[in-house]
Amino acid sequence: IARYRVRVIPPRSISAPEMEQTFDIAGGADADLGPIRVDAGSLEHPAVMTPDGPSPAYLQLVSAATPDTVIEAFAGASGVAAVQLLPVRYTVLVVPTLGGLAPRRFASWSPSTVLQLDAGQAVTGHVLDPAGAPLAGATVQLMSDGVPSTLATTGGDGSFALDVAPGASVTVEVVPPAGSGLPRLAATSSGFDLTAPVEVHYAANVMRVD
Repeated sequence: IARYRVRVIPPRSISAPEMEQTFDIAGGADADLGPIRVDAGSLEHPAVMTPDGPSPAYLQLVSAATPDTVIEAFAGASGVAAVQLLPVRYTVLVVPTLGGLAPRRFASWSPSTVLQLDAGQAVTGHVLDPAGAPLAGATVQLMSDGVPSTLATTGGDGSFALDVAPGASVTVEVVPPAGSGLPRLAATSSGFDLTAPVEVHYAANVMRVD
């Protein structure tokens, strides 16, 4: 006997979320799964709020029952999105489109719960090239327990500033500007001190390439 997972993606003409069912099938013969009913769920309206009021944001919803199925939604200026959901709890990643707010992940979320955002933790630092000179135009982002920070671009002095939700494990990612010939960097640690400036130095022996 083998266990199979069947994912059903309804056509856009039907207002229903993706769904999954598991079936135990005995080997050695054809199998008829019978009718698979699509659960339309219900239209929900997640609300994204900040201390100053509603915020537009991108929402990514995943249920424990369908961990490989991602539902996307967008909250407008009113901070309210409209999305068809099943009657289960979801993990929701909220990425605000307004500056000064950190993305957040909400576990075991139900539609009656407001998605509350805040500024998170401000993180600053510098990126230096192999010669020790400031590297301008590099993109810097942190991942805190898998939740992204805001994006930052280094200035002429190599400095950057971003906002992140504090977490136990942090990954620092640096994408150098196009044409620099430098590699992309990523480092993960549970020992980063984000209260101090994050200083990123390219090694002096890094070879530039065309």
